[in-house]
Amino acid sequence: NKLRVVDLNAQIQKAGQKVQLQQANLSASNLRIAADNLLQPDLPQVSVNLDFARLKIQKSPQQQLLIKEGQLKSDLTLVSLQATLGAAIQSIELDLSDLPKVVMTDSLLDLKIDKDKVILAQLLTNVFDGELNLQAQALLAINPLASPMLAVKSITIESLLIKEMNLRIPSLDKVAGRLETEPDKEQSLLPVETIFIKQAHSENVDISSENLTLLNLHAAVQGLYLVKNRRLIDFALDNDQDGLFALKFDLLRWFDSEIEAFSATGSLNQDEQSLQLIQEYFKTK
Repeated sequence: NKLRVVDLNAQIQKAGQKVQLQQANLSASNLRIAADNLLQPDLPQVSVNLDFARLKIQKSPQQQLLIKEGQLKSDLTLVSLQATLGAAIQSIELDLSDLPKVVMTDSLLDLKIDKDKVILAQLLTNVFDGELNLQAQALLAINPLASPMLAVKSITIESLLIKEMNLRIPSLDKVAGRLETEPDKEQSLLPVETIFIKQAHSENVDISSENLTLLNLHAAVQGLYLVKNRRLIDFALDNDQDGLFALKFDLLRWFDSEIEAFSATGSLNQDEQSLQLIQEYFKTK
């Protein structure tokens, strides 16, 4: 009925890859795997709690994930395909070779699974000197006879808030160059049918890149599709966007051109003059 492991330290290493767990405590209940010499396919609700001081996953010396002071709590009912996961993590550090290190602190996660629906009730974290708060849900397609057996049909961003952030992103012209050289880009299909944003907000966000500076960005969007029919939306060509937006910033510098004290609100269709102005501004470089 109950299992408890205290002060667990473990390490798995193979071909330069390593997983290391330090000072972990594990407890579980209702782990009835077999009874009367038979496996039990109808497990009752299983509860598992795990807290640890340090978890390190290393793919290479240049690529690694380090989690400090984590607490995880989960409940699983296999018969009804329902589960919950709650997590509180003091620090997450992500190193990806040629990208700047990402550090997240004081992160909270509340996730629920109900048959074919995954509900992210809350993801709250401090990252890039600011705060991120996200609520979302995904609809799954489960078919034991298909390959893959599990696929994502749709992702809906219910609410996204980012504020007080200072983002440093890769050079936009280099990213554009890589996209232009991809073969058959128009024919490539994504693994998700639709991605839709119900509402998203940014408050006092600064963004910088090699040839880009954007200061004190305040933005809001409602009803925006990012992916339809497994294809990334081309905003210059798509005419079906009927959502709304609000945009305000102090300074936009693109190469040697500048826009100051910009403010606009309106719809997300092609006829919106303020959006056309921003699109043409980037096309000139």
